[in-house]
Amino acid sequence: MDAQALGRYLRQSREAKELTLEDAERILHIRRRILESFELGDFNIPDPPIIVNGVVFALSTGMPATAAGRGSSAVLHAYDGASGKRLWNSASAMTTFASPGSFWSSMGQVYVGTHDGTIYTFGFNDERRFTTTQ
Repeated sequence: MDAQALGRYLRQSREAKELTLEDAERILHIRRRILESFELGDFNIPDPPIIVNGVVFALSTGMPATAAGRGSSAVLHAYDGASGKRLWNSASAMTTFASPGSFWSSMGQVYVGTHDGTIYTFGFNDERRFTTTQ
């Protein structure tokens, strides 16, 4: 089943139960705009951004390949939190799409888990971690 067919199936299932999108949002605890995207066959919903050390990290999750076409890999974008200036992106570092819920941070690093089971780590040197006292 391709993404478009799955989207049609989701919409038809909701409508067969005579539920509005508002009803589904309330029952499923999924925002209406995301439900609408799913019903259109668009499952490339970005995870909420993460802020680490004043840097905003936003993940484009990518898409799995379908019979109708090639998929796309996840890409992590980093922006200065104060100015909004784009700092960098991961480009082609990740080779497949991100798994749902696999975007988190810890200890000044950002982690992304991908469909193939790989966990990618992104971040930057934090001088405080490398300071020693004598």
